[in-house]
Parts: sequence; C-alpha cells; structure tokens
Amino acid sequence: MSGQSVSRALTRLADRTAEAVGSAHGGVAAAVRGVLRLGRDRSVVVVGRDGTSATMRLHESRFSGMDTIGSQLLSGSYEPTTRRVLEALVTSGSTVVDVGANIGYFTVLSALLAGPTGRVIAFEPEPRNHAVLTDNVARNGLRQVMVVQAACADRTGQHELSINSSETGWHRLVAAGEVGRGKRVVVEVTTVDTIVGESPVDVVKIDVEGHEGAVVTGMAQTLADNPGITVILEHSPAQARLAGLDPLAPVTLLHQAGLRHTYVVREDKAILEKIDVESLRSRDVKTGRSVNLVMRAQPWPADSAVPVVS
Repeated sequence: MSGQSVSRALTRLADRTAEAVGSAHGGVAAAVRGVLRLGRDRSVVVVGRDGTSATMRLHESRFSGMDTIGSQLLSGSYEPTTRRVLEALVTSGSTVVDVGANIGYFTVLSALLAGPTGRVIAFEPEPRNHAVLTDNVARNGLRQVMVVQAACADRTGQHELSINSSETGWHRLVAAGEVGRGKRVVVEVTTVDTIVGESPVDVVKIDVEGHEGAVVTGMAQTLADNPGITVILEHSPAQARLAGLDPLAPVTLLHQAGLRHTYVVREDKAILEKIDVESLRSRDVKTGRSVNLVMRAQPWPADSAVPVVS
C-alpha cells in the first residue's frame, strides 16, 4: 500500500472513530483523531458541546519538538479541566476574549461553544503562532472570531517580543531594562479595552507568560462594565519574576475590581480548589509552578460539572 493510501486509510479510520466517541467525550475524540493523524499533517479535531467540530492544524512537524501544546493536544492531555471550565461558562451567544491565543485551541473551542451568535476575540502577537491561528479560524469558517495580531498590555503602541527558540508557547514581552541575547521582534501592543469597547464580555482568558498584570490594567473598563465576567488567568510566578514583576499583581488587581472568588484549576483532578491570596503566595514559594486561576465576583455555581473543594 502506498504512503498516500495509508494516509487516507488512517484519516478515514480517525474520522469514524472520533464520530463513534461522540460529543459527550469531545476531548477523547480530539485525542483519538489527532493521534491517528499524527503521521499525516499534525492536526486535531475539537468537538463542541453539541457535536459540532473543527479541525485544527498544529505547527509543522519540524517544530514538533518545541511545541508542547501541540503534543499535549495530540495526546488529549492539554489542560482538560480548563476545557471543562470553559464548557461550563460559555453558552450560545457568549462573548469570549482569548489573550495569548497561541494557535487557537481555546479560541476554536470557545467559538464552537458560543455558536454563530457568539463572539470570540483572539489576541496573538507572535508571527508564526498568529499564522496558524488565522488559518485555523479561516479553514473552519468561524466568522464569529476576530483575530488581532497584537500583544495586550496597559497601553497601545509597539514593544519588543522575546522569541523563545525552544518552545512555541513561551514567547513574551520584553520587560523594561531586560538584557538578553535571544531573538526579538517588534509587535503591536493594544489593550483589551481598546478592542472590546462597549461590547459585553462573559469570559476573558489570559495566558501571556508573566505579563498578566499589564493585561488586567488595560481591561479596567471591561471589568467595570461587566460585573458578571469570569477571568481565567494563567498564574506564572517564575515567568513574572524573570521579568522583574510581582506574580500576584494581576490577582490583586482583579480582587480590587471585585473578582474576589478565586479558584485554582486542578488539571489532574478535574476540580476547582478555592484559594486566598496568602495561600496562593505560599503555594508559589513551595512549587513556583504555573497554574490557571478562575476569578469571579460570584461564587462558582454549586451545580457545575466542575466541582469546588476548599
């Protein structure tokens, strides 16, 4: 059998297997279909709540060694509890802002969950990630998605972006006075407030390698205008300290904006763990590991599919 015939056979098998898994197990379906397509084109299929699906292209195989996100998507192990949190929050017609969208996994998932009447705004400054993100949105006809090639901060203008040569998900804005020899590119910088304007927002997801504080500062009006908003924030103490920033600054700012109910996303246990600032500080000292936080003005719903433990 020729290489092309094997590829076509694997694709047909992947499609049939993923369809058999069904929408109730979208993460498993994505993993099954993604692994079977690994040798062909490094793609995964994201399945929404109602069975709608989208095929996502990952970075080309020559970048696979530096693409942890792509590898985890193929294995079905990429932030599974964060996915479930989004599934609990995003419904038909929701508006989601994805800051630091990378190649668009959570952008595409949010678009499927929000449907054609919803809206997703995705920010990604790094050129190669942005190209794959844009392609993933276009190839799936996701007209409800607006892609912005810019970093988010507390001001508009331009800034240097440090390009991490070993990992496609670790690019970050260069801190003031930071000295380094790595590759840098100049990117556009904007604020969430500037792009969102007066539009209602339900969920904001932020993953910007330690610079989350500047993003939160630049979305003050969005927070004020949307008291029911939920923020999913990557808390990256090591990355923040590397840039000379306070890791707890974004958490403090969100608390001041009224989002005082804070939960650690436990990817390993499919739960949310309620936490306060001092406990988070202590956790940082002990582990220094990055975690996703969920922050809201209201408590997490008791009847949610993602339970809370104290």
